[in-house]
Amino acid sequence: MRTPIIILIVAVVLIIIGAVAAIMMMGGTTSNTLTQNGTKLEFYNNNTQAWTHIEFVILNDTTVNNTTQVYYGEAWLKPGENKTFDISSLLGYNNKSLPVGSFLRIDTWTGLFNPNNSGNGNLNLTVRGWSNGAAPPVIDPLYNLTSLNVPIGPLPSNVTGTVGYISMNSPNVNTTYTNSFNELLLTEDSNGDLIITVTKPGGLSQTIAELI
Repeated sequence: MRTPIIILIVAVVLIIIGAVAAIMMMGGTTSNTLTQNGTKLEFYNNNTQAWTHIEFVILNDTTVNNTTQVYYGEAWLKPGENKTFDISSLLGYNNKSLPVGSFLRIDTWTGLFNPNNSGNGNLNLTVRGWSNGAAPPVIDPLYNLTSLNVPIGPLPSNVTGTVGYISMNSPNVNTTYTNSFNELLLTEDSNGDLIITVTKPGGLSQTIAELI
């Protein structure tokens, strides 16, 4: 009599585990562990007076299994601080750089915030990418995202430090204090660098439609 009950309990446990795994696969926060040699993308807030908020979507990516998946990211950067995302870890390449010639498109929406919610500031964000090392090379290509006289919005009370995440869920893009849209076209070169071309295609409302 006990054997069928045990089998039933095991079956129920497996079903629960499978359901949880399915929910996570459909849209939970994605682990993004920094690897030693993986390809990384870093955002740095050069503004010394205001926080920078970034929402971004990663398109045209190819995972190690030759499949595609759209990823959504967000970061809050304190003045003078950075956030690094490991693209290799995200796409399943683990501790290896992306294949040479890999192409990514990343659309970004950025704005300025501080606790006082006052005045305007200059959005001054540096972007760079590299492989084959935990830290960026001494000589590393830097790319600037800038906007002048940007209104500074109120910093949410639950944001207390630099933080960032990547998810498979489409975020609600808040355009109230989103004052700069850029498209980043990234290509992995033979030296392990991400060569980045910054463009401003279309319009903000047009591009937000891609997230819906």
